[in-house]
Amino acid sequence: MDTSRQVFPPLIGKQWYRTVGFKQLAIVHGTLDTSYRRTMQMLNRIRHQPDATPLRTLQDTVEAEGLAAATALDKEARSVVREAGIDAETLKPVQDRPACTPRHLDPTQVDAVLREIAPDPQTLEAMRTNPVGYEDPQVTVNVSIDDVLAKKQTEHRVRKGQRAVEPSDSSVSKKQSADSPKAYVHTTVAHVQTQAGKRIFASAGAQSTCLLVMAFLVANGMLGLNWMFFVDGQRSLHDMLLRLFAWQGTLQLILDWHHLVKKCQETLSLALNNRHVRNTVLERLVPLLWYGNVDAAIAYLHQLDTKHVKSADALERLVGYFERNRRWIPCYAARKKLGLRNSSNRGEKANDLVVSARQKHNGMSWSRDGSTALTILRALVCNDNHGQWFETGTVDFRQAA
Repeated sequence: MDTSRQVFPPLIGKQWYRTVGFKQLAIVHGTLDTSYRRTMQMLNRIRHQPDATPLRTLQDTVEAEGLAAATALDKEARSVVREAGIDAETLKPVQDRPACTPRHLDPTQVDAVLREIAPDPQTLEAMRTNPVGYEDPQVTVNVSIDDVLAKKQTEHRVRKGQRAVEPSDSSVSKKQSADSPKAYVHTTVAHVQTQAGKRIFASAGAQSTCLLVMAFLVANGMLGLNWMFFVDGQRSLHDMLLRLFAWQGTLQLILDWHHLVKKCQETLSLALNNRHVRNTVLERLVPLLWYGNVDAAIAYLHQLDTKHVKSADALERLVGYFERNRRWIPCYAARKKLGLRNSSNRGEKANDLVVSARQKHNGMSWSRDGSTALTILRALVCNDNHGQWFETGTVDFRQAA
């Protein structure tokens, strides 16, 4: 019996068997926090063998591990949603099913809070007619979802002493080439918060991330709960969430408060003459939005003195932004008083943990596979699922009791 062939599968090229301990050191305590080169030096120092783990071997091993985990997550998610009667491509039920009914806080309690915080009768009436309801947090799933970008690695690097290859098409000028948009690797990160805890999901696409979120909700029996998605003003993301999840019945988008204020600041800087005028307008505009009074905010912008307006088009863009997102702008003041969320800051923090802290330093650039691999592995570590993956090669969407 040849143990090199019959006990262990044959290896191809420069490959070694990877133990769970090696993966813990090389990935969890290594490449997810620092560079491949420093991780290589750390591993070789522990082994007292200067060239035991080559740099390229380490990088290839980590990327292969992350991509395998991504494939396993996608396969398991598709299996979970199919068992629940949901199409894995469209994320819609295969057969018609009744929509769920949103469960809100007691209207008497809500109205008491509105009367308590309303500065005047007109604002109180606007708060009462705001289209966004006040969900019961005990039966609610809060999801923050956003895209994060890392600089994409160029396919062909121009080394010292070499000349860059000019475009073959003479009609493409050097200025056009220099002004071409930068390439980025896109990652969509979702932070899911429930009464039992939190989970972070990430992938190279928005719809694939939504598939992971759906599998988690299905696996934990959360189809009938309130689904609250906290988002920024990205129109394509809004449209996708509505297309995928509107059938469920309790879906509600909430425009993140900090993104709303930032949008006002940036657009008014373009629309108005100087920062003094802008700050004066913001002092009046922001409180109107804080109380969810979109009509009053639009009317106020239309009443601005034209002598203070530098760009009427920019001002109309801001009005259009309010109109387009009216359904997602709640009464932030009442939500804060009721202890409900107003912000997608948990999603922003998830972006930092999963992508930005490792991949967005000066001078860094990434291939799509390299970025995706590290992102998936970091998400597994954040969810404390990496041990199961390293030991058994399986993933699980069920939340611990």
